[in-house]
Amino acid sequence: MTITSHILGYPRIGTKCELKFAQESYWKGKTTPADFLAKVQAVEASNWQSQIGN
Repeated sequence: MTITSHILGYPRIGTKCELKFAQESYWKGKTTPADFLAKVQAVEASNWQSQIGN
């Protein structure tokens, strides 16, 4: 995959603030570090796919 352009200021938190809620849940001790990392990676992959257009 070759990236030829990018979007400055693209919201990285997720379409429905998924990362914010995942982080707060992790801070409260309701989720494990592995669950938090999985959510972060899922949101990041989703953001890349939406920018690619797929």
